[in-house]
Amino acid sequence: MISRFIKYRNKKLIKKYSREMPVQFRMRFKGQKLFSREQVSQILKITQLGTGSLKNIKKEKFAYAMFCSESDFNDLLPQLDYMELRQEIIGALFLNINKKTLSFSCLLNSADGINSKYLSSLDPSSSYSSAGFDGTSDGGGD
Repeated sequence: MISRFIKYRNKKLIKKYSREMPVQFRMRFKGQKLFSREQVSQILKITQLGTGSLKNIKKEKFAYAMFCSESDFNDLLPQLDYMELRQEIIGALFLNINKKTLSFSCLLNSADGINSKYLSSLDPSSSYSSAGFDGTSDGGGD
């Protein structure tokens, strides 16, 4: 049984990854939908959300589950359940828990929405849109 503190900590971590990492992936690896362990490690370092080292890989499991393919993830962390982690990610990010899949477009739309909502709150005359903020759109953004 996972404690409430661990669930809370995981949710905060997932939200940080989803807010900062998709934008970096889009800037550096245009057109890709899934990323290698090396690419995820690189973005973890760039965003300063992790070390991206093998030593800390279990602590950064949500980043790898969000952005790597299932086979790459299983090669990296065979003792963990990829689909279970992705369901936890979906639950942490989206109110619509009926969403069965987690795609890069979904994460990017969510990040764009979070960032634009934040920017709009700073400048009410801003033209930023929060379309896709709820994560229901699976297209565009790439």
